[in-house]
Amino acid sequence: MSPGDSRLPPSWGNLLLDNISDAVMVTDCDGIIHYWSSGAERTFFYTSGEAQGKHVNILYVPTEGEELQEAQLLAQDGEIISDVEAQMKRKDGGVRTVLLSIVPVLGETGEVDFLACIGKDISLVRGLEEKVLASEKLETVKEMIITLNHKMSQPLAVAGCYLGMLQNEKMEIDFGEKKEYLREIETQLDRVAHLLRRIAEMEEVKTVQYLASNKMVEVDEEEGPQD
Repeated sequence: MSPGDSRLPPSWGNLLLDNISDAVMVTDCDGIIHYWSSGAERTFFYTSGEAQGKHVNILYVPTEGEELQEAQLLAQDGEIISDVEAQMKRKDGGVRTVLLSIVPVLGETGEVDFLACIGKDISLVRGLEEKVLASEKLETVKEMIITLNHKMSQPLAVAGCYLGMLQNEKMEIDFGEKKEYLREIETQLDRVAHLLRRIAEMEEVKTVQYLASNKMVEVDEEEGPQD
């Protein structure tokens, strides 16, 4: 059989619903494309005439080609492959995120003759998910800044007050008082250090209401330095 010579009966076009939006293609076990739906044309920009007779690897992205080949081999052994998310290449070189299913089609001998592949373009969905995640990350950064500002302002203010008194040449401070002030500065700086460690060790970010519509990150400060 020469490339592009289809052994598929005319009814296959109707069977695979040529007018559905998903990309539908049928390959033989060598990977040669024998059927290419209008949905496949819209998804990958190849016309039916351009795609039929070509190897399916025209759609492979180099980094994921091996994974798709493995799925194809499993389907050739009779296994139905469902919802494999893969990056696939269009005619113009653009890459689409496709949810791919492969169904083996048995011939009269009971052997797998063809592989029916249905690909749903989910690029828009994944793109929206990435934007949502980016937005959530920005919101988390904002909440973390509010948290640090709230939690660190008091100990830093106290430490700054005692430091200011130590630096004030007009104040007569004896040695014992200086030691007490230095201990207090050390205590307040320890509180800040403890807070930063707790945040660094957090495995899950939980938020609590702060002021108006603002939230801040909930930080467990148990066992931290005490006032």
